[in-house]
Amino acid sequence: TSAGFGTWGYPNANVWGHTIFRGNTISGTSRAISINETNNVTIENNNLSGNDIGVWIGNSAPISFTPTTISIHNNNISNDGIYGVKNESTLVNGNNIVNATHNWWGDASGPYDNKTLAGTPNYNNPNGRGNSVSSYVDYRPWYKDVAMTALSNETPAKPTLLSPIDGVFRHTSDSNSSDWSDV
Repeated sequence: TSAGFGTWGYPNANVWGHTIFRGNTISGTSRAISINETNNVTIENNNLSGNDIGVWIGNSAPISFTPTTISIHNNNISNDGIYGVKNESTLVNGNNIVNATHNWWGDASGPYDNKTLAGTPNYNNPNGRGNSVSSYVDYRPWYKDVAMTALSNETPAKPTLLSPIDGVFRHTSDSNSSDWSDV
C-alpha cells in the first residue's frame, strides 16, 4: 500500500502546515490524508475511497496543536478498510474534536461509531453502515447520498392537503398543486 498526501506542523503548528486539500481522488493508500500536529487544515471536495484510513489526525512529534482548527467537509469518504476519519491526537491545545460534518460516509445511515465516551462528542451511531470514525470526530450531520444533496438532519417535505374532497395537495417546497394521482 502506498502513501497519500500529508501535512506536518513541525516545529511550530501555528506557523507550518497550514494546508488545503481540495478536489483530489485518493485510493489504494494506507492513509489518504495524514495531518501531523498541524493547525488550520481544510479537507474539502475530495474522493477518499478504498484506503485503509481516509483521514488520519495525530502526533508524530511532541508538538501541541489545535485539532478544532481542522475542517473536513463535502468529501466522499467511503469504502475505507479501517477508518474514514481517525483522530489519534493527544498533545492538544484545549478541545481535540475534529469537525468532519457534511460528508458522505458510504451509506445513508452514516458512519459507524460505537464509542461510549461522554463529551467526545457525546453521541454515537452504532447502526451506521458507512465508514468508521474514531472518538473525537464530530460527523453530524452527514450526507445521506453520494451526490451530497440531502443531510441526515433534514426531514423530507410533506404535501399539504388543500381539499380532502377533490384530493388536491400543495407541495411544501413550491406553490404547484397536484392531484393525489401524482403522489
